This record gives sequence, C-alpha cells and structure tokens, in this order.
Amino acid sequence: MITYISHTLAQQIVNTIKDVCSYDINFINPSGTIIASTNSARIGTFHEIGRKAAATGVTIEVAESENFTGTRQGINMPLYHEDNLLAVIGITGSPEKVRKYAFLAQRITSLLIREQELASIVSIRQIRSILSSVPCSTAIHRTRNTF
Repeated sequence: MITYISHTLAQQIVNTIKDVCSYDINFINPSGTIIASTNSARIGTFHEIGRKAAATGVTIEVAESENFTGTRQGINMPLYHEDNLLAVIGITGSPEKVRKYAFLAQRITSLLIREQELASIVSIRQIRSILSSVPCSTAIHRTRNTF
C-alpha cells in the first residue's frame, strides 16, 4: 500500500494537470512543504494553507485578499489513498475557476497511485515466478557458497 507520494510522481501529477488547465499547481506534503510544482522556485518552500488543509483534512479556498505564508489565491485539497493522507494539491487561481481542476487532480492522483500498486504486484509476481523456476538444490547450493 502506498503511504506517501515521491517527488517524481508528484511532479508527474502537477505537470499532467498543468497541461490540462494552464494554472500553476503545487504538491504539498502533510508538513506543509511544497515537494513538486509547476513553478520550480516554490519547491522546498513552506505553504501555510497546505499544512492547514493537511492537518484538518478539509479543502481550503484562499481568496485574493487573504494573506498566509507561502500561499496564493486558489484551492488546496487534501489527497487520500485508502483513508491515508498523502498530500495536498494546491492550484493557484480564482477558486471558482480552479475548483474543477482540483477534483481532476484528485482523480489523476488516485489513478497513478493505483497504476503504481498494480506495477508492484506484477513485479512481485515476476520475482516469485523467477524464484519458483530455480531448482531448490541450485538455490541451496548458491546460498551455501555465499557464506
């Protein structure tokens, strides 16, 4: 089961969503650090509302007039997998315009995580298949010679 999202996968997700909507996207870990972004200058910076969305588990919309550390106008939606908080996706822009893309990001993330899980299952099955094709005496002989 996947319990966190790697920088590589997070960057893949933000790039995919950016291609669809043309808004800046941030992927924020539960502690509030931006781990992937369409604006590379923001990677590694603190996102106050992203941290708050992770802590509360609630989507938070930020209006233009609000001022929070590392935060711009937009929507910040917690992303879950099997009831585990993975991250928060933040999309910069008018909440009314970007809200639908946050839901799209949520679905894309779920699909990519599921794809990774299925790839892991296939890899495990391939390893088991290879191991089961090695005769026991050969496996034991190889093991004895490694000590």
